[in-house]
Amino acid sequence: MKASLRLLISITWPLLLAAGIFAAPAQAALQPAPCGSGVRDFTCDGRPDLLAQDSHGTLWLYPNDGDGHLKPRIRSGTGWHYTAILEGVVPGPAQYTGVFARDREGTLWAIPSNGHGGWLKRIRTGGGWNQMTSIIPASHEPALLAIDRSGTLWRYPYEVRSHSIHWLTRQRLGAGWAGHMLVASRGYNDSDFLARDTHGTLWPYYFTYDSHYGPHVHRSPFNYGSGWGKYRSIVEDGDFVNVDGYIDFVATDTHGGLWLYASERGLKHRVQIGHGFNGYTIG
Repeated sequence: MKASLRLLISITWPLLLAAGIFAAPAQAALQPAPCGSGVRDFTCDGRPDLLAQDSHGTLWLYPNDGDGHLKPRIRSGTGWHYTAILEGVVPGPAQYTGVFARDREGTLWAIPSNGHGGWLKRIRTGGGWNQMTSIIPASHEPALLAIDRSGTLWRYPYEVRSHSIHWLTRQRLGAGWAGHMLVASRGYNDSDFLARDTHGTLWPYYFTYDSHYGPHVHRSPFNYGSGWGKYRSIVEDGDFVNVDGYIDFVATDTHGGLWLYASERGLKHRVQIGHGFNGYTIG
């Protein structure tokens, strides 16, 4: 009996649909395919991209060819007048990364990527961020690290909700950070973050955790050399060169040059990959 019923349904159901007697069940909205790398991949091609905001408020996206070169830039947005742009985990389609952007009034916005070089509606996360002189995403968790004007280093953990960022209790990590520039490391050589000191030396830092007092910051006894003071910005740009599994870095100097520091188990000699980046905010 059951077999006969299944046979009857399989024959009559398509006819009823075609006649408009029944409506087919609505399909769920198609979701975009997950991005390949998930790290600074704003175009879903499996390779990290570089963002640069010019002085006119245009945001440009620079894809890379996987061999250490930039492809022709793509106009990614207008009306971008932010003082800081940093990649991070933000609300939006789970497959895509996004950015945090601080405006001139000190408001921090979460802006999800649409995975095609564009952006979805921004989300206000809070004010007062113009008190921070350096902000980066944490390496292994949804959190931001920031140095305030007094030289105190803070950790801001957060939860990503469907349409908002929920900030958890911030943690004081220490004083004496005035004049330092934080650099995200994405776990480069197992570090939690990098920082350029007031002498232009780039150091890796590590966290240890205490169940009662939270994270403690420790500086490595080894550094990545001096001379980093000539750069206006230094950003971790994912596996930029050849998708070999090692994190690479991009830096802009005071003359507008764009430099690539490829890495393997250490930073290689720099290679210039662009020029004319004076006045750009790199993200």
